[in-house]
Order: sequence, then C-alpha cells, then structure tokens
Amino acid sequence: MTHDQIKSRVLNRRNVFIACFVLAIAGSFTPLAQGEIVLVPLASLLGGVYLSRRSRSQYITFVLWLFFLAPMLRRMIDAHLGGASASAIIASPILACMGATPYPKQLWGMLNFGRLKWMVLIVATYAYASFVGYMLHSPIALVQEAITWAGPLAFALYLFVQREHVAEMLETFRDQFMLGTLVMGLYGIYQYVFLAPWDATWMEQSTLSTIGTPEPFGVRVFSTMNAPQTFADFIVFGILFSTASTRRLRFFAIPVGLMALGLTNSRSAWIGGVVGMCFIIFFFPAKRRLQIMMALLGSVLLLAVLSQVPEVNEQLTRRLQSFTDLKTDSSVNARMLSQEHAITMFGDRAFGNGFGGSSDDTGSGPTFGVATIQGVYLADNGIEQFMLTFGWFGSVVFAIGLGGLVFTCLHAPSPQELTPVNAALLSLIVQMPTMGLFASTPAFLLWSSIMMGIAYKENVRSSGTTLKPVSLNDTQVQTI
Repeated sequence: MTHDQIKSRVLNRRNVFIACFVLAIAGSFTPLAQGEIVLVPLASLLGGVYLSRRSRSQYITFVLWLFFLAPMLRRMIDAHLGGASASAIIASPILACMGATPYPKQLWGMLNFGRLKWMVLIVATYAYASFVGYMLHSPIALVQEAITWAGPLAFALYLFVQREHVAEMLETFRDQFMLGTLVMGLYGIYQYVFLAPWDATWMEQSTLSTIGTPEPFGVRVFSTMNAPQTFADFIVFGILFSTASTRRLRFFAIPVGLMALGLTNSRSAWIGGVVGMCFIIFFFPAKRRLQIMMALLGSVLLLAVLSQVPEVNEQLTRRLQSFTDLKTDSSVNARMLSQEHAITMFGDRAFGNGFGGSSDDTGSGPTFGVATIQGVYLADNGIEQFMLTFGWFGSVVFAIGLGGLVFTCLHAPSPQELTPVNAALLSLIVQMPTMGLFASTPAFLLWSSIMMGIAYKENVRSSGTTLKPVSLNDTQVQTI
C-alpha cells in the first residue's frame, strides 16, 4: 500500500467518525433520540472493540471525542424527551475504553514487566473491591461502578501494549486534545454568553449546587462536559499538550482554552494548571520557554479584555478573593463537613464499601462516577474516594501501588517528549484532596498520563534508542 493510499484510508475513517458524531447530535432533536439512549452506548462498545484491534490513532481519537461530546449529547436528548432519562449515554466513553480490555494472558504478561510491578497492587485492590461489592450490593450496581473504575485502567493498559508506537500515540493525544480544547473552549464561551436551552434544562434538573444559575453570565462554564471541574481538567490537559505542538492551531487553542478555564471558576484546576505550566517552563529548552511565555502573555491580555465585561469581572474577582478567605466560602465549608462524615464512616467500615455502594442523590439510576456514599460526594476528594471504597488495608495497598506508578512515571531522567505528559499528571495529583481521580472521566486522564509515561520509558529501555518518527500506517495493532 502506497503512502497516499494509507493517508487516504486514515482520512476516510476520520470523516466517518465526524459524520457519526454529527448524525448523533442531529438525531437528538428527532424521534430517534429515544433509540440513541441504547444505540450510542452499544455503538461505543462495539466501536471500541473493533478500533482497538485495527487502528491505534483512530481508537484513541474515537475515545477522546466520546469523552468530549457524550455529556452534551445526553443533555440534548434529555431536553428533547422532557426528562432526565439518557444518563446511560454518559457511560459511552467508558464502554469504548472497555473495548480494549486485555485478555488474561496479556494482562499477566504486562504485570511481569518491572516498570508495571506496582500495577499488581492496583489490580488486586480492584478485585478486592469487586468481591466486597458482590457480598454487600446488588450485581447490577456492582457492574455499573466496577466499569467506571476498570474502563479507564483498561484503556491505559492498552497504551502500554502499544508502547512500540508510543510516539504516534503521543502525537494523537496532543493533536486531539488541542483541537478539543479549541472546540470545547469556544462552546464554553458561547455557553457563558448565551446558554443553550438543553444546558439550562440540565442545570435546573441537576443536583449540583455549585454550578451557578441557569442564565447567561450566571453559569459556571462546563461546556460540552457534565461539570465545571471535569471540563476544567480536560482544558488544562489540552493547554499543556498544546505547548508541545508545533502546529499553528496552538496559538488559537491556548488563548481560547485559558478563557474558558477562567469561566469555570474551578480553583483546584487553576492551581493544577499553574503547577503543570511551571513544570513545563522549567524543563523545556530556552527557545521553547520564550514561545510559551509569549503565548501566555497574549492569553493574559485576552483575559484582561474579557474581564472588562462587568459580569465576568465580578465573577472572577469574587472567586480569586475566595483564596484569601476560605473560611466563609460555602464550597469549602461543605467539603469540610463531608470530610468529617467520611472520617467517621472510614472508622466504621474496616473492609470498605467496595464497588456498587455509591448512588446519586435521586436514586434514579447509574451514576457513572458522579456518586455519593451516604452523603459523601466521591467527586470532591480522591483520598476519601479510595479509602471509603477499599477500606483500611485495601487503601494502604492501593496508595502504595499508586505512589509507585506515579514515581516510576515522574522520576528522572525523563525525555523532553514526556514533559507535557508529566506536567498533566502533576496537575491532577495536586488536586487529589479536592476531586475524585479514580473513577470515570478523571480516572481516564490519570491512568492515561501515567501509562503513557511508563510506556515511553519501557520502549526506550527495550530498544536502546530514541523514538522513531510517527508513521501513518497504524492499521497493524501490536499484541503483547
């Protein structure tokens, strides 16, 4: 097959995916919306199974855009049907991740690698939580929650299986996050100024109390995703990945992303983004540092222009002032009460809650990561999240495994190509006390960044050379 034929084949697949996403969004306004509630998750699972075995870059692109767009599609269907009945669509990207679940033989082979020795502890705690969940909760609840924890990890392990092509995967992540940052950022700005009807309807029905008011200039921007915090972390990843790109698109993506990030009012994401950007500036060469500083300066000037809008100025000023007066902040006070409750629960449940014990406040169905355990919001604190799930002993084992993986990924020496990945990982780790990292969408970011770094280092170690240039021929997928 010639180079032009390969390129044409790849572009044709991308056009098919774009057409599918457009048709799904258009169908949400028609009588087909009811059928999409089942069709979209099923197509995501089958598409994940097929693409994970056929095309690395297309599979990664498919999964990323499902994460980017599935929540908005859910809101559109809910608005058309007149009720919150399309929550299963939120599971679509997780099901696509499950399509790459390694076979037992593959998993055993991966766990034999020295750099993945800590992963044995993670897998062991997941098995333990599944057993506890089986003993305490219903099978349906167990499966629903186990998928939200295991799906992102399955995708990350797929990245390790494909480690010989990690340069190609890094480029795919960088390009798709950069484009996604531009698209989601523009929609986020539109959402803040105009607020689409499906977004307003969802806000009115949502149990989230810190998402703002359902009116223009009153919303905490969540763009195409389902919460300001989640959107903010994806935008932070997109901005950090964009700094490593040489494409001109980055000069549009970074400023738009920063404006949208400011409108989320997500303080923890702001802190994580600053930590990640400082890491990049410190480790990048002098010439690239200057380019980044110029891009950031231009973005700051745009933010200054944006802040001339009275509503924006008031909102950002109030949020920035809260850093110096946390005692009177309602969000911080609510988190403190939740943590006191969590400590009491942890003391009473030595074996943990396992998978299947979390639920939403309404009891209306699967939560897919946005959940509580007896009033404790698991999305508010990653430490509480794994401690309440795994119990006393399981939490220690999980923490040791996580710490070992993060250290393996971050410890020197790390090549320059991994700098944005490590920066993105750090931006998440510093947010662990303020957001749940280990289920659903945040877990996808966490495990993918960890495994990308480990896959890169393992590939360099085994080959003894630096990475080869990216090839367009991604149709042959490696197995371990």
